[in-house]
Amino acid sequence: MKYISRIATKKDTQAMIKALRQSGLTVDKLDGGYECKSTGGVMLFRAMTGTNSYLVRMVDNLFV
Repeated sequence: MKYISRIATKKDTQAMIKALRQSGLTVDKLDGGYECKSTGGVMLFRAMTGTNSYLVRMVDNLFV
């Protein structure tokens, strides 16, 4: 599985989290950001809080 990392604005990150929740996945809020795993336990999405943005690591082509 190929992962990509990007710096995203808060607005874009919140839109990604909303889309994940609407698709039926559970997004957990952590102390330093957000995390979403598949039902098999595979990490699909992680957003770590930064300064005015988030460092996002996600499966390639997750949002196509």
